[in-house]
Amino acid sequence: MNNLSLNRNIDVFISYSSKDEETANMVVDGLFSRGVQCWKAGEYTINSGEDFRQKIAEALDECKIFVIILSEHSMKSPWCKIELTEALRKNKKIYSLKIDETPIDELFDFKLGCSQTSDGTRNLIPVIENLAINVKRDRDALLEKEKSQIYSSASTCYFFDFLTLNKIALVLFLVLSIVRIYNLFVNFEEFYEISDMLMGCIVSIVFGFFMSGLYSFVYKGAIKKYADLGSPSAQYLAYKINNKLMASKAKKDKALNYLQKSADGKEYKALKKLAKILSKKGGNEKLQLKYKTDALEEKGKLIKKITENKTTIALGIVYLLLLVFIYVVIYYMPLFMFL
Repeated sequence: MNNLSLNRNIDVFISYSSKDEETANMVVDGLFSRGVQCWKAGEYTINSGEDFRQKIAEALDECKIFVIILSEHSMKSPWCKIELTEALRKNKKIYSLKIDETPIDELFDFKLGCSQTSDGTRNLIPVIENLAINVKRDRDALLEKEKSQIYSSASTCYFFDFLTLNKIALVLFLVLSIVRIYNLFVNFEEFYEISDMLMGCIVSIVFGFFMSGLYSFVYKGAIKKYADLGSPSAQYLAYKINNKLMASKAKKDKALNYLQKSADGKEYKALKKLAKILSKKGGNEKLQLKYKTDALEEKGKLIKKITENKTTIALGIVYLLLLVFIYVVIYYMPLFMFL
């Protein structure tokens, strides 16, 4: 399926000839008044100077259902033929609405195939009403299918805690920096050596924090996406991101909300954390015990899940080794490399 997303807001793409503009507007208004969002090429959708071909392609990709207004003019229109071909290629649900007595030509008849054709040559109003009912039914069914696919993907997705790996690597690197500072005071003989150690120390600290910040920034987007879709591991990491030492009350409340959702999804780290929080606050002992028991049970399942996923393990090892390699290279890099 194309472009899986719950954020699409175009229900129907209307394909028509500009000579049938009045009828097309009537169809759009009729569908819109019945809760169907439409898109049709025209002055209000394509601004001056924009590439209308690109806009049409984007709308076709985003729409859920394709409706073509069949008439003598549209069947002669090269654009209507292109749009119908693209709709078929993108596997869109297709409806056709006939608005005059012109026989459907062979090309359109072949391409429309088993699609539902409505006859609006006599009275267009009831036809639009019926079309709106069918479109809403198909739209809702499609959305449910997409939700099921996305939520299924989110529920089976485990986010390896690269944030913790990054912090471990940063701590190791800061230890190297402290060693350099110590050497700076011990080896006070050669100015070149002192300058080199000082430069290496500064660069290593700056680079360490830069890598940590950059990775967290890149990582946050993926975490938020899957946390909002219901991945327990992503929800736990969203808790860690929002639960900073100096975070506002709103952020801390948001973090706790993510933590509770993660625990409800049986993420062992979240269960363990909630048990710890309750223990500190002197909370419900039965609930503490339940969280601890669930955490131990889920930990076993998680270890099995991670060890079975060789790609995740390899990615974690490669990332950690890459950070250590970069840090060591910077540690031994001579001063002239930075001049």
